[in-house]
Amino acid sequence: MSLIRTAVVPRFLVLSTTWLALSGCALSQLDAQWVDGQAAGTSFAGSKVLVVCDAAEPTVRRICEDQLALQLRAAGLEPLSSDATAVISPNPAERNLAAAKSLGAQAIFHAVIFSRSILTQSSPMFTMGMETGRWRRGWGMGMDFPYEPVRELGTAYSSDNTLSSGTTGKAIWSGKVSTVSSQDISQQIAELSRTAVASARKAGFL
Repeated sequence: MSLIRTAVVPRFLVLSTTWLALSGCALSQLDAQWVDGQAAGTSFAGSKVLVVCDAAEPTVRRICEDQLALQLRAAGLEPLSSDATAVISPNPAERNLAAAKSLGAQAIFHAVIFSRSILTQSSPMFTMGMETGRWRRGWGMGMDFPYEPVRELGTAYSSDNTLSSGTTGKAIWSGKVSTVSSQDISQQIAELSRTAVASARKAGFL
């Protein structure tokens, strides 16, 4: 007796949007940006810039501040670090402005880090086939049940960045940046920082 079975169904159901890290492709991208139309001609090139990061995990926050400082320094600015969170204020903008004034920073680069888990789960596999033999012939249909439970593939990070005046606190540029999922968190944060600073420079503010 011979048995012929065919099956054409996706093996996995993707529950979250993912990016494929193809060779030669950037690991981070600017998803959206906003520019204050009245800030044309404003540039903080060569100025002192207060670096502030907010993240759920203290380690990620410190990595973010280090990476932003590295990128800003490479761009010719003077990054300043301060425990801005020690400033008592329920408003992050007021908190950052107070810290910037105390340090004499002309600008504030503030990044808020977000993370999301990338999940997959197996889906039922629909099968259809034809069975033949000496004593019987016919068609059959069936449903295979999932073999694998929902599982986590990794964590993808993104950042919402704002560049503001260190004297007035007014925001003049903001940009949302995202990265591909990776087990290397430090690399993701470095990519977010690189793209954010490069985007603010391309807009003409750094």
